[in-house]
Amino acid sequence: MVALEAVRTANAALADSPAFVAAFFGGTAGIGQMAATELAKTFASRGDALSIYLVGRNQDAAQCIIRECKGLCPAGNFQFVGGDMTLMKDTDRVCAEITRQEAGLSSRKGRKAKIDLLVLSQGELYFGERIKTEEGLDKSWALTYYSRMRAALQLLPLLREATPRGGRVVSVQNPKLQKAIHTNDLPLNQPGNYGLSIAISHAAHMTSFFMEELARRNPGRLSLSHYFPGLVDTDLIKNSPVPRWVSFIWLWILRPLSRWRFVPSDECGQRVLFMASSTRYPPREGEDATVDGAVPEIATGSDGKAGSGSYRVDWNDESFANTAALEKLHEEGIGQKIWDHTMRAFSAIEAGEVFEG
Repeated sequence: MVALEAVRTANAALADSPAFVAAFFGGTAGIGQMAATELAKTFASRGDALSIYLVGRNQDAAQCIIRECKGLCPAGNFQFVGGDMTLMKDTDRVCAEITRQEAGLSSRKGRKAKIDLLVLSQGELYFGERIKTEEGLDKSWALTYYSRMRAALQLLPLLREATPRGGRVVSVQNPKLQKAIHTNDLPLNQPGNYGLSIAISHAAHMTSFFMEELARRNPGRLSLSHYFPGLVDTDLIKNSPVPRWVSFIWLWILRPLSRWRFVPSDECGQRVLFMASSTRYPPREGEDATVDGAVPEIATGSDGKAGSGSYRVDWNDESFANTAALEKLHEEGIGQKIWDHTMRAFSAIEAGEVFEG
């Protein structure tokens, strides 16, 4: 476990940056909001150096968060960009708007346009039968996987401009859920393959392996973390289209019984930021990986190699060990399969087609 004191020390050093730019998809609630608020606290006395883009569907919630961040960091720049991340065309529009706003802001401030940290936490819980979007994607995956990887790709030019640590991408989900996977039916289209448990497992697998491929294609410029935040008290169930009995069991039984296990919101936000502040999670290669006194080692990547640029990270900022099952999937070339599948989906949607898998 990385001590919280070490996390806070590393994060405090972010305020020494001449400029720091972050984008939070799903930033109007939950863990995205927590991380954005902690970042505003970190730059309280250096607000002129901080720019944050909050992405979500709830403009009223966004304005409340922006007011809170302004109170913590009066000189900071905080912008809301609204969008529905279940659709890739809307994800593209949001990324284009962030790129446009960042170009204008960087020009006014006399610096280069960039994104130092991209946090992806958009998502909802779905129960029952599969729901598909008008673009042909599973609605749950559209939020937790496709729109997240699409945003990373569309904002890649800005992420690659981040220095000296390289651009950092954090997808908040749960790599612990990488269990079974149908390698010859990634979209789970074959009869009998689709179900809640296997769908969650597929999304987790695809996130980790797509991130590995993205890190490999951007040596020295990009670090990506698939992050499990632990049990955090958010409004995910309240804001998701779940059956009433699910909400009842969570709100009145499981939530009260689980409070002692919750990761505090400020700690959760700090630990998300740690993946941007620390040299523990360097890009795959090409970066001077000197480590500071607070964090003495480089994390092991999701491919089992230290400093490989893509990481599966537990709530306490420790990387997960690789497993024999994951090593076998690496040997079978599943990363390339997932990359090809995902890029086919994006190409079809760009062409105005409904993706069939």
